[in-house]
Amino acid sequence: MSYKALMAAAVLAFAGLNSASAAVVNDTNLTAGWHNGTGTVDGHFTVDQENGVELGLRAAIRFIGPITPSGNVYVAPQSTIGSTLALWNFEYSYDPGANAGTTTKLSITDNHGGSFLNFDLGLIPDNAHAGTASQNSENIGFFPFSLGGFDPTAAAIYSIDLTTTDSNGARLASVDIQVNVGAVPEPSTWAMMILGFCGLGFMGYRRRAGYSAA
Repeated sequence: MSYKALMAAAVLAFAGLNSASAAVVNDTNLTAGWHNGTGTVDGHFTVDQENGVELGLRAAIRFIGPITPSGNVYVAPQSTIGSTLALWNFEYSYDPGANAGTTTKLSITDNHGGSFLNFDLGLIPDNAHAGTASQNSENIGFFPFSLGGFDPTAAAIYSIDLTTTDSNGARLASVDIQVNVGAVPEPSTWAMMILGFCGLGFMGYRRRAGYSAA
Protein backbone atom coordinates (compact mmCIF):
# COMPACT_ATOMS: atom_id res chain seq x y z
CA MET A 1 0.00 0.00 0.00
CA SER A 2 1.34 3.46 -0.89
CA TYR A 3 2.12 6.19 1.62
CA LYS A 4 -0.83 8.28 0.38
CA ALA A 5 -3.20 5.34 0.73
CA LEU A 6 -1.96 4.71 4.26
CA MET A 7 -2.47 8.36 5.19
CA ALA A 8 -5.98 8.35 3.72
CA ALA A 9 -6.87 5.22 5.69
CA ALA A 10 -5.53 6.79 8.89
CA VAL A 11 -7.58 9.95 8.32
CA LEU A 12 -10.72 7.90 7.71
CA ALA A 13 -10.11 5.82 10.84
CA PHE A 14 -9.55 8.95 12.93
CA ALA A 15 -12.72 10.51 11.54
CA GLY A 16 -14.62 7.33 12.36
CA LEU A 17 -13.38 7.41 15.95
CA ASN A 18 -14.39 11.04 16.29
CA SER A 19 -17.87 10.42 14.91
CA ALA A 20 -18.32 7.40 17.19
CA SER A 21 -17.40 9.40 20.31
CA ALA A 22 -19.15 12.61 19.28
CA ALA A 23 -22.42 11.42 20.82
CA VAL A 24 -20.90 11.40 24.34
CA VAL A 25 -21.16 14.68 26.28
CA ASN A 26 -19.57 15.19 29.69
CA ASP A 27 -20.90 17.18 32.66
CA THR A 28 -24.35 17.82 31.22
CA ASN A 29 -28.08 17.47 31.90
CA LEU A 30 -30.39 14.68 30.83
CA THR A 31 -32.95 15.38 28.12
CA ALA A 32 -35.35 13.26 30.19
CA GLY A 33 -34.53 15.26 33.35
CA TRP A 34 -33.74 13.65 36.72
CA HIS A 35 -36.74 12.26 38.62
CA ASN A 36 -35.27 9.80 41.12
CA GLY A 37 -35.77 10.63 44.80
CA THR A 38 -36.80 13.90 46.38
CA GLY A 39 -34.76 17.09 46.52
CA THR A 40 -32.27 15.81 43.95
CA VAL A 41 -31.12 17.78 40.93
CA ASP A 42 -30.20 17.14 37.31
CA GLY A 43 -26.72 17.80 35.94
CA HIS A 44 -23.13 16.56 35.95
CA PHE A 45 -24.03 13.45 33.92
CA THR A 46 -21.87 11.80 31.28
CA VAL A 47 -24.41 11.23 28.49
CA ASP A 48 -24.53 9.24 25.25
CA GLN A 49 -27.25 9.86 22.69
CA GLU A 50 -27.22 7.46 19.76
CA ASN A 51 -29.88 5.69 17.71
CA GLY A 52 -32.69 7.41 19.61
CA VAL A 53 -31.34 6.20 22.99
CA GLU A 54 -30.19 8.42 25.88
CA LEU A 55 -27.88 6.93 28.53
CA GLY A 56 -26.54 8.89 31.50
CA LEU A 57 -24.14 8.07 34.34
CA ARG A 58 -22.73 10.15 37.19
CA ALA A 59 -21.38 9.83 40.73
CA ALA A 60 -22.89 11.69 43.68
CA ILE A 61 -22.06 12.14 47.37
CA ARG A 62 -24.81 10.36 49.30
CA PHE A 63 -27.46 12.70 50.76
CA ILE A 64 -25.58 15.73 49.40
CA GLY A 65 -25.54 15.86 45.61
CA PRO A 66 -23.76 15.13 42.33
CA ILE A 67 -19.99 15.40 41.96
CA THR A 68 -18.62 17.74 39.29
CA PRO A 69 -16.50 15.59 36.95
CA SER A 70 -13.36 16.30 34.98
CA GLY A 71 -14.31 14.80 31.64
CA ASN A 72 -15.95 11.53 32.64
CA VAL A 73 -13.85 11.16 35.83
CA TYR A 74 -15.48 11.68 39.25
CA VAL A 75 -13.44 11.95 42.46
CA ALA A 76 -15.07 10.56 45.61
CA PRO A 77 -14.01 10.04 49.26
CA GLN A 78 -13.26 6.74 51.00
CA SER A 79 -15.53 5.40 53.73
CA THR A 80 -14.32 4.98 57.30
CA ILE A 81 -13.18 1.63 58.66
CA GLY A 82 -16.14 -0.63 59.44
CA SER A 83 -18.43 0.85 56.79
CA THR A 84 -20.24 -1.41 54.36
CA LEU A 85 -21.51 1.35 52.07
CA ALA A 86 -19.63 3.89 49.97
CA LEU A 87 -19.96 7.60 50.74
CA TRP A 88 -20.90 7.99 47.07
CA ASN A 89 -23.56 6.51 44.79
CA PHE A 90 -23.54 5.93 41.06
CA GLU A 91 -26.65 7.28 39.38
CA TYR A 92 -27.97 6.12 36.03
CA SER A 93 -30.66 6.97 33.52
CA TYR A 94 -31.54 4.92 30.46
CA ASP A 95 -34.13 5.95 27.91
CA PRO A 96 -34.63 3.66 24.90
CA GLY A 97 -37.02 6.13 23.27
CA ALA A 98 -39.02 4.50 20.48
CA ASN A 99 -36.74 1.44 20.32
CA ALA A 100 -38.62 -1.74 21.26
CA GLY A 101 -37.19 -4.84 22.91
CA THR A 102 -34.04 -3.18 24.25
CA THR A 103 -31.91 -4.36 27.17
CA THR A 104 -29.70 -2.06 29.24
CA LYS A 105 -26.88 -3.65 31.23
CA LEU A 106 -24.45 -2.30 33.81
CA SER A 107 -20.86 -3.44 34.36
CA ILE A 108 -18.53 -2.39 37.20
CA THR A 109 -14.83 -3.19 37.49
CA ASP A 110 -12.07 -1.88 39.72
CA ASN A 111 -8.29 -1.79 39.65
CA HIS A 112 -8.08 -4.45 42.39
CA GLY A 113 -9.68 -7.13 40.24
CA GLY A 114 -13.23 -6.76 41.54
CA SER A 115 -16.02 -6.97 38.98
CA PHE A 116 -19.76 -7.04 38.61
CA LEU A 117 -20.64 -7.61 34.99
CA ASN A 118 -23.64 -7.34 32.69
CA PHE A 119 -26.43 -6.78 35.20
CA ASP A 120 -29.81 -6.09 33.57
CA LEU A 121 -31.07 -2.81 35.07
CA GLY A 122 -34.63 -3.77 34.19
CA LEU A 123 -34.43 -6.23 37.11
CA ILE A 124 -34.21 -3.43 39.69
CA PRO A 125 -37.78 -3.04 41.00
CA ASP A 126 -37.59 0.51 42.40
CA ASN A 127 -36.41 2.37 39.29
CA ALA A 128 -38.08 5.75 38.89
CA HIS A 129 -39.80 6.29 35.53
CA ALA A 130 -40.34 9.42 33.48
CA GLY A 131 -41.83 8.78 30.06
CA THR A 132 -39.68 6.01 28.56
CA ALA A 133 -36.71 6.74 30.86
CA SER A 134 -35.77 4.64 33.93
CA GLN A 135 -33.50 6.03 36.64
CA ASN A 136 -31.98 5.12 39.99
CA SER A 137 -29.28 5.94 42.52
CA GLU A 138 -27.32 2.89 43.69
CA ASN A 139 -24.43 2.12 46.00
CA ILE A 140 -21.91 -0.62 45.23
CA GLY A 141 -22.44 -1.73 48.83
CA PHE A 142 -26.08 -2.54 48.03
CA PHE A 143 -26.91 -6.14 47.12
CA PRO A 144 -26.36 -7.49 44.48
CA PHE A 145 -23.56 -5.07 43.48
CA SER A 146 -21.61 -5.95 46.65
CA LEU A 147 -21.09 -9.47 45.27
CA GLY A 148 -18.12 -8.15 43.28
CA GLY A 149 -15.84 -8.02 46.35
CA PHE A 150 -16.48 -4.36 47.23
CA ASP A 151 -14.49 -2.61 49.99
CA PRO A 152 -15.75 0.96 50.54
CA THR A 153 -12.80 1.81 52.80
CA ALA A 154 -10.14 1.13 50.14
CA ALA A 155 -8.72 3.61 47.67
CA ALA A 156 -9.68 2.35 44.24
CA ILE A 157 -10.55 3.31 40.68
CA TYR A 158 -13.96 2.10 39.52
CA SER A 159 -14.98 1.85 35.88
CA ILE A 160 -18.76 1.85 35.42
CA ASP A 161 -20.24 1.09 32.01
CA LEU A 162 -23.83 1.27 30.75
CA THR A 163 -24.81 -0.32 27.42
CA THR A 164 -28.14 -0.61 25.61
CA THR A 165 -28.64 -3.31 22.97
CA ASP A 166 -31.54 -4.07 20.65
CA SER A 167 -33.60 -7.27 20.52
CA ASN A 168 -30.86 -8.91 18.42
CA GLY A 169 -28.07 -7.98 20.86
CA ALA A 170 -26.66 -5.22 18.65
CA ARG A 171 -25.26 -2.20 20.51
CA LEU A 172 -27.37 0.95 20.29
CA ALA A 173 -25.56 3.19 22.79
CA SER A 174 -23.06 3.02 25.63
CA VAL A 175 -21.53 5.35 28.18
CA ASP A 176 -18.90 4.90 30.87
CA ILE A 177 -17.50 6.85 33.80
CA GLN A 178 -14.52 6.45 36.13
CA VAL A 179 -14.81 7.03 39.87
CA ASN A 180 -11.50 7.65 41.63
CA VAL A 181 -11.95 6.93 45.34
CA GLY A 182 -9.34 8.30 47.70
CA ALA A 183 -7.89 10.87 45.30
CA VAL A 184 -7.84 14.56 46.29
CA PRO A 185 -11.24 16.06 45.39
CA GLU A 186 -11.65 19.21 43.33
CA PRO A 187 -12.23 22.40 45.42
CA SER A 188 -15.87 22.49 44.27
CA THR A 189 -16.39 18.94 45.56
CA TRP A 190 -14.80 19.81 48.92
CA ALA A 191 -17.10 22.85 49.24
CA MET A 192 -20.17 20.79 48.38
CA MET A 193 -19.23 18.10 50.91
CA ILE A 194 -18.59 20.64 53.70
CA LEU A 195 -21.90 22.39 53.08
CA GLY A 196 -23.73 19.09 52.90
CA PHE A 197 -22.26 17.73 56.14
CA CYS A 198 -22.97 21.04 57.88
CA GLY A 199 -26.57 20.79 56.69
CA LEU A 200 -26.87 17.22 58.00
CA GLY A 201 -25.38 18.31 61.33
CA PHE A 202 -27.82 21.20 61.61
CA MET A 203 -30.76 18.89 60.89
CA GLY A 204 -29.55 16.53 63.63
CA TYR A 205 -29.18 19.44 66.06
CA ARG A 206 -32.74 20.60 65.35
CA ARG A 207 -34.06 17.09 65.97
CA ARG A 208 -32.23 16.86 69.31
CA ALA A 209 -33.46 20.32 70.31
CA GLY A 210 -37.01 19.27 69.44
CA TYR A 211 -36.72 16.16 71.59
CA SER A 212 -35.40 18.21 74.52
CA ALA A 213 -38.30 20.68 74.26
CA ALA A 214 -40.76 17.80 74.30
